[in-house]
Amino acid sequence: MEDAYRQHPKAIILRKGSNPCGKVFSKAELEISAGLVQKYGAFAIGDEVYEHIVYKPAEYTYCSNLPGMYERTISCGSLSKTYSITGWRVGYIFAPTHLAAALR
Repeated sequence: MEDAYRQHPKAIILRKGSNPCGKVFSKAELEISAGLVQKYGAFAIGDEVYEHIVYKPAEYTYCSNLPGMYERTISCGSLSKTYSITGWRVGYIFAPTHLAAALR
């Protein structure tokens, strides 16, 4: 996985709870990605669309909650998925102030 980071991406997208396979990354898997994001000075874009649709025994971990990741993470969510608003595409982002200002 580190080979991809050696190309110095500006950001990576962490798709968690992906459809249709339902893969939910474990905290340990996300910690590996977080370490590489920090080592190579990248940002993480956390696709949190399925944050509330996770079944036991899986546990959901937010990228921004990992050590050293708050300042490097843009979290994207969706009201459409969480609240089953069929046909609507209503989303939102959470990011630290310096990133949110740039996104606006």
